[in-house]
Amino acid sequence: GYEAHGAIEGEGALPVVRRSAPEVILLDVQMPRLADLFRELRAAWNIPIIIATENAEVARELRPLGAFAYIHKPFDWEDLRRRVAMVIYSALRSGEPRAV
Repeated sequence: GYEAHGAIEGEGALPVVRRSAPEVILLDVQMPRLADLFRELRAAWNIPIIIATENAEVARELRPLGAFAYIHKPFDWEDLRRRVAMVIYSALRSGEPRAV
């Protein structure tokens, strides 16, 4: 299983990432300050980010900011579990180091 940590807005997410050192980050496109949060996360850590969105086009637009993958909302919990596992596996295979 996985352990989840949450934040309601972008500024609150950074301390959560610092404390928990996640293997993957799931962000909802509705989160305030999303673009700023992307930049801050990518500048400080090399952690794959999954975007939760109803719009695949929005997910494609966020790829250049650092989105690794996306999941369509509303999502089924089993789909989310599979997506998280796939992202973690892909990140491990790539051998990219993570700075935490």
